[in-house]
Formats: sequence, C-alpha cells, structure tokens
Amino acid sequence: MELCKLASNPLVRIAAVVFSLIYFLLPLLGADQIKCPAPVTHLSTPKGEYSPQSGVVFALSDFSADMVQLGKKSPLCFVRITDIRQGDIFVSSQSLSHEFQSKFEQSGESKITDFQVETKEHVVHLKGKMKKLIPISFTLEGPVSTDGNTLIFHATKIKADGLEIKGLLDVLGKHLGSLMQSESVNGVIVQGDTIVFRPEQIAHVRGHIVSADITRKGLFVRFAQAEPVKQAKK
Repeated sequence: MELCKLASNPLVRIAAVVFSLIYFLLPLLGADQIKCPAPVTHLSTPKGEYSPQSGVVFALSDFSADMVQLGKKSPLCFVRITDIRQGDIFVSSQSLSHEFQSKFEQSGESKITDFQVETKEHVVHLKGKMKKLIPISFTLEGPVSTDGNTLIFHATKIKADGLEIKGLLDVLGKHLGSLMQSESVNGVIVQGDTIVFRPEQIAHVRGHIVSADITRKGLFVRFAQAEPVKQAKK
C-alpha cells in the first residue's frame, strides 16, 4: 500500500523519468563527445608573478608563451605544454629553499632535511642534512649553466662528512626528481658531479634557454627564440 502511494507521488514519478533519461544517455556521452578547448592559447605579460604555492614566487618580465595541448582528443587535449617564446624568469633563493624544503617535508620518506639554497654572484650553495644513524651535514657549491634546453648545476666543491660523494649526489638527484613530480625518470639526472634539470620532463615547460645565472638574490633564466641554423653555402 505504501509502495503504491509512493509510486503515485508526482515528484517521485518525475525523478524516475529524469534518472531513466540519464541512464539511457550516459553511454552516448563518451570521451569523444566532450569538446576539447582551443588547441593553442597564448599568454603574454610585460611584468607579472606566478606563485605555485605560498612562499614561492617566480617573477616574469617580457614574458610570452603558447599553451599547446598534448593531444587532439580527451583527456590529452586538456593537458598542455608551455612553449616559452621569450621572457626573463627570476626566483629568489628564499623561494627556492621554501620550494625544495616543503616538498622534502611533504614526502614523509625523504632522507634529506634542513635543505637550504643560498646564492652569491655566479655560485649557488646547496646545504642540508642526510639522515643516517645520526644526521650528517653536507654542502654543495657550484655554478648553474645551460645547454639551451636544460639547467645544469655543476658541483665544484662538495663537503659531506662521512658520506660518499657519488652516493650523496645520486640520492639528492633521485629525491629532487621524485619530489618535483618529474613525469620522466630523466627529469632530473646525475652525471658525475653534475645535476641536470630538464624542464620539459619535469613540468611540461620548454623553450630555448639563452642564459642561466646566479645572482646574490637568486636564479635568473632568460628565454628567447633560437636563431635559425644557417646552411653552409655550396
């Protein structure tokens, strides 16, 4: 009796019709039916800031970039890679320290603590502690350069009491790669006493890097379009 009364309720009947429509329409609403956004969008600013998280700020100057979708169909059409045409990017040593240290803390499994980035003219100092039976302090010092596609930190001075140098660099490179959520195992790689950062494989950012340098306040990176290769005259 109660079921009959419930079935005769107009609101219940309307709800039943709505759910029936949804049920029969769902198979027709596949991924291909989802409209993808424009394949390329543009970003340009003479001066601005980008803050991926609290305490971390990237200062942008004369910045121009294309946001290009990775594929023509869903879901890749909603994922974009940033093609930087030109621009200057500056990030302070405080922002770099906060970025790395916060990721080390969030991981919960990191062997590295108290990580700090200090900068002088043309030289960066990476400091921290490695968890062993007792915390062991380490310091790496060196310049930052570029090959046009990557950022390269070359350790010219390494101090690590009781730690094997190669082991320290391997662990640091592995941790930086995983903590920066690199989409490729090659996002951060160690080559001897050098740590190589590949922006495209770390954060879907690519462009021709003209220069990379360390100032007393932080890291300065300049992007510009690569000059076309001149063909030799026959």
